[in-house]
Amino acid sequence: RYDVVHTLRSAAPPQFLRPGDFELLSELALAGLWEAQFSYYGLPDLLRPRAGAAVLLLRRLCETGRFLHQPNPGAPLSWSEACPDPQLGWGVTSSGGQKLRFEDAAGQPLDLCGLGGAGGTTIWIDRNRGQIGALNCAVDRAALRLVEGAPEIAAHETEALATALPDRLAGLSLPPPLAIKRSRRAAHRRFVRLTLGAEAAREGASYWGSTVQLPTLTLRFVYDGQEVTEDAATEPSAIENGEIVTLARDGAWEAAAAARLMAAGALPIEDLELHIPSEKMLKCDYVFAKGEVIPRTLEMSNICEAMHFAFRIVPMLRGEGWAISETSKWPYRLSTDATTLTVSTEREKGYDNFQENDWFSLGFKAEIDGGHADVAPLIATFLEQIRYEWEEIPDADALTRILVDRPAYLDRGKKGYVALDLSPLAPLLHLFLTHHAELGALHPSDARVAHLAEKALAGSRVRFSDKAGILPLARRLEALAAAGSFAPPAGLKAQLRSYQAYGAAWMGTLLEAGFGGVLADDMGLGKTVQILALLQARREAKTPGAALLIAPTSLLHVWRSQAAQFAPDLRLVVLHGSDRATMRDNAIDADLVVTTYPLLSRDCDWLAMQDWALVILDEAQTLKNPASQMAKTLREIPAKGRLALTGTPLENSLQDVWTLIDWINPGLLGERKRFQTLFRTPIEKHGDAAAQARLKRRLRPFLLRR
Repeated sequence: RYDVVHTLRSAAPPQFLRPGDFELLSELALAGLWEAQFSYYGLPDLLRPRAGAAVLLLRRLCETGRFLHQPNPGAPLSWSEACPDPQLGWGVTSSGGQKLRFEDAAGQPLDLCGLGGAGGTTIWIDRNRGQIGALNCAVDRAALRLVEGAPEIAAHETEALATALPDRLAGLSLPPPLAIKRSRRAAHRRFVRLTLGAEAAREGASYWGSTVQLPTLTLRFVYDGQEVTEDAATEPSAIENGEIVTLARDGAWEAAAAARLMAAGALPIEDLELHIPSEKMLKCDYVFAKGEVIPRTLEMSNICEAMHFAFRIVPMLRGEGWAISETSKWPYRLSTDATTLTVSTEREKGYDNFQENDWFSLGFKAEIDGGHADVAPLIATFLEQIRYEWEEIPDADALTRILVDRPAYLDRGKKGYVALDLSPLAPLLHLFLTHHAELGALHPSDARVAHLAEKALAGSRVRFSDKAGILPLARRLEALAAAGSFAPPAGLKAQLRSYQAYGAAWMGTLLEAGFGGVLADDMGLGKTVQILALLQARREAKTPGAALLIAPTSLLHVWRSQAAQFAPDLRLVVLHGSDRATMRDNAIDADLVVTTYPLLSRDCDWLAMQDWALVILDEAQTLKNPASQMAKTLREIPAKGRLALTGTPLENSLQDVWTLIDWINPGLLGERKRFQTLFRTPIEKHGDAAAQARLKRRLRPFLLRR
């Protein structure tokens, strides 16, 4: 395995050479036993010839225990004093042919080697016993060369050749080829041998394409120890008690084994069209590749099928008796490291803070061998894959059963893949599959998701922690469902119906949680009195700051008269008319300031300079185009809370919904382009019921319609 001559030319001899080895190497070279090319420079100094006989040298080599008859540490030769009498004989090959050879008296094969010139010593080697020795009488060199170069005689040629061969050859008796019986039977034991590896291929139809490593499969069939390839034209044979036994192949069994591999996504290498296989890959049988057309289905192949094959199919095949081995190149190895899943709320950077609440996300981590790995992208991809396998999303219990049988696999590089059991996350993942288009950044209004996650994971093996501090907000939002009790303020001069009391309580609770809302009751249900009840309650609670109400000009009189009738204690200022600038000082200290949509553009500078506790839009369907001057002006007016009153929240299109909701709760529906991708296009153009359901769920806490 080593070029000793080249190595010894270096300054320091290699450490694997022992002191006595230099003398042995020198004598090997001198005796002509060492077939080495000494090149132009001749022998190095350490290998200058030393005296010694060839036989004695071989004895000394045997004494080292490192003199081998093949490159295998388990194949040492020992010196034997036996002197067998060599004779010519015929050896039967595994294919049923015969080859001329030297044998001892018992018919055991002997390897003979001549040393020295004419009349030199002949060395014999019995590889079966691991012995070497010297013959008493040297065998003629011509006979040695003749036997060594003799061709293999095919089985059908033996009879004809037997009559043509002489009785003696090179002074030795030459027996005729053996008359061997032949039979054919089924194998007593058979199994499939599969080797998993990876080899290089070039992408694209050009030789100059980039090189990729693709997972490969090498398929063999073993009949009673004899291995054959799938495309071999012959049947395997073996020698049993001097008889050539041909083992019958089972074509149906072999075809079924190949079909198992192709059903798992493996492609015959000869079917590749978008990849040029390397020479090493051509020695394999199947490959996993991306983007190839599968002939039997006309579908596109996917490299991800290799992972499914490695972790799901291979264990099944081993259980069925397949002998499967992996080369060092096989990329899919399963680690046995234990994992612990954790879920936590994480603050999201890059998003505007809304009402002192941060955007957040649910972080999915796996604790493995003392380290942490982010598995959220893996889970998102996994959900995306399995989402398309169902016509409708299964319930949480069914999803748990599915995930038990479908672990996800985390790539840890050289450490292999770790299997992640996602079944404990099933209630939480079901929540995302039914309520959200994808995992990712969540608006503060989705804080209830964090609370649901906490409850869904309670009692499971998954640890939950609220690193973003979003749970208090989640609990405040849950209080909206219990906003039915509303004690009318003492200064309210109206008898509220139950639904009106609920509406006032709902808006108050929503504002306390830091969010805005849309009161979308039908006309005639008293939206005005509900707002007045809310404002009167805020006044009596001494909530600081004025509320700005923007209404159509035609409704100014309604607001003025109903405020005087139902909430006479409210300090009301109406900014309208040419002298409205003179009332601005009073407006700062008022409870309610009313202006109109047409005056927004004229008074925008002053309105934007005030610190409004609440901004209310009446007939909010007026706000439509997000690029209009009205929409831009409204966004410039600061407010701690925002409410909208409308009887037709879906008057024109979902663009109107986004425009209004994005003003009330900025970011709730995402950016406009993303809203169009996730909701508007699927709903308006494709009638996507699932997208419509997700939109309704997202809006439900912030829209009240009776």
